[in-house]
Amino acid sequence: EAISFYGVFDGHGGKGAALFVRDSLPRIIVEDADFPLKLEKVVSKSFLETDAAFAKSCSLDSALSSGTTALTAMIFGRSLLVANAGDCRAV
Repeated sequence: EAISFYGVFDGHGGKGAALFVRDSLPRIIVEDADFPLKLEKVVSKSFLETDAAFAKSCSLDSALSSGTTALTAMIFGRSLLVANAGDCRAV
């Protein structure tokens, strides 16, 4: 089935984190071995993996140091999965 992914990443303290999440999170989600069978688990785990990968990047290049909120929506068939990190929400 077709899958649509939408995300809003509101960087603060610079755009490094928002750009990193934009470029990394969708890839990390679809590369997970449980994708798409355990979608909620995969998305939750992918948020944490993306955060860890960004922290590692910041330890290598302190100029990237920043933060971001993340709000995502994934449409998979007739299902909608909304996820967030930080102080953002979707209604």
